[in-house]
Amino acid sequence: MSITTIKHCFQKALFRKTVVLAEDSSVIQISNEFQRLCTISAIQNPMDIENFLNSVKEVVNDSLEDLEQHIIEQLELEKEKKEKETLHMKFNIQITNTKILDMIKKLCLYEEQQDKGDTELIQRLNHYERRLEDQRLENRQQQDIQAFFVC
Repeated sequence: MSITTIKHCFQKALFRKTVVLAEDSSVIQISNEFQRLCTISAIQNPMDIENFLNSVKEVVNDSLEDLEQHIIEQLELEKEKKEKETLHMKFNIQITNTKILDMIKKLCLYEEQQDKGDTELIQRLNHYERRLEDQRLENRQQQDIQAFFVC
């Protein structure tokens, strides 16, 4: 938005008797909303638009290098935050017992089909598969018992 557009909005909103040419619907909408806000909140002694846009007290002494560094830091923080969220989502996926059992069976089958399959790995996978099957049966039995006592 240009400075003249903002000036026109503030002038119209503050009920001054100036002619404002409506440049587009957004200017009219902003003016109407600001006028409504002024009547609702009873704003008194509004700030002059020139003081708002070009404050005398506001002095910026940043060099271009400082500004670039600040912008880069902000972008890197956002990037790191997104990466952490993505990583958190990846580790937050729930894998059911049936899926993991299928994966173990496939891995065991793959290892058995290899020319030099690792028999120790196959034994460990079979042991782990039995443990998961036992846990699944135990959970199923607990669910059945709990369902028995529900009225």
